Amino acid sequence: NNYIITGFNVSGAFNVTAREGNTEVLKFETPGRMFRDHSAWYHIVMAYDSTQGTARNRFRVYFNGVEDDRSLDTTPNQNVELAVLDAVEHNIGRDNHSATTYYYDGYMAEVYWIDGLQLDPTYFGKFNSNNVWIPVEKDKGAGGAITFGTHGFYFEFKQTGTGTNSSGMGADTSGNDNHFA
Repeated sequence: NNYIITGFNVSGAFNVTAREGNTEVLKFETPGRMFRDHSAWYHIVMAYDSTQGTARNRFRVYFNGVEDDRSLDTTPNQNVELAVLDAVEHNIGRDNHSATTYYYDGYMAEVYWIDGLQLDPTYFGKFNSNNVWIPVEKDKGAGGAITFGTHGFYFEFKQTGTGTNSSGMGADTSGNDNHFA
């Protein structure tokens, strides 16, 4: 019963839900803001730091470089560690916390996991001269070089193998060698 699920629902809203045991510790939804352009590129930064004294700052979400400042449905308590990086199976693009397994039906260009820091989107993208949010090369953002932390990873999805190594699709190119299968 420990999980974090992020994704788009059938109406096009973005949702995040985290549970610890039978307790919902985080819930974020974007009703009224729908992501329905299936040909569009969306850049999403989710930044979690439960040590923040201000409840609203513990979980922040940015879409295409702009923070979504709506209230959280459930705000995490201070110093709540989510069941991330525990010695359990982790999935990206797959939700199997219930009897039915769901798969993300789309493309992911890059996935960053930063362990120990709450970074803003300037590390990952910038606005171009037309005021359109575009990605930047790793470590080239205005925020500066990225420190991944012990359990952090960076998936570019450039490899094609099936192994849990630097040749597999889940190759971690952060330098930490936290490869996924």
